[in-house]
Amino acid sequence: MLLKMQGMAHTLLDTIGPILNNEALHAEHKSALKLLTRMSERALGKRAVGGSDDIAEEIKQIQNRIAAHYANPGAAARPGDGIEQYAGHPMFKQMRQLAADVDLEIRVAQAGGDEKFLQFSGGLSLNSDLVAQVANLVSGVEETYDPPMEEHGRRIQNLLKKLKEGAALPGGLLDIVRALREDPVALADALHTLVRRYPTLGNNPNWRKPD
Repeated sequence: MLLKMQGMAHTLLDTIGPILNNEALHAEHKSALKLLTRMSERALGKRAVGGSDDIAEEIKQIQNRIAAHYANPGAAARPGDGIEQYAGHPMFKQMRQLAADVDLEIRVAQAGGDEKFLQFSGGLSLNSDLVAQVANLVSGVEETYDPPMEEHGRRIQNLLKKLKEGAALPGGLLDIVRALREDPVALADALHTLVRRYPTLGNNPNWRKPD
């Protein structure tokens, strides 16, 4: 079920992102955000999981309404697919983080739960350029990226320092970093999701110690 939900979350994100600048479809933007929020809550255990058919049907309905809108001769042309056209849109940033919640929950489930996900593993060393790119994103240097709150940003910077040093870190975190090391934005999103889920992750000198 979670794997299906992950695919549907990204399908919805890819469907809505390109049309976020079309105010005529604002109702669909709101419907998609509400649906993605529900999917995130299911993945995080805040809502009964249930089946996936209802979600799939709602996504199909949203897609059909969008298609019907653009089939109208009086409608503006469909926008291009370039993410730069909508990456900075506040709703896209919010939706991208919700999709990242679903992604992380699947990673944790595949690892066998939180305890196994957080077991320390051998270090992975990231190159300085990648670390600098992600650090700029989470510190607010890049206007198209919505930086995390100060406390989350501080802990992400601590994790980046350890990743640059090749220090031992939770194996689940290292698996995520390995998969995303070619995509600074996705890596920044993932680290933000991690520190939101685990309140002591990234604390120095000992992130295991409760706040």
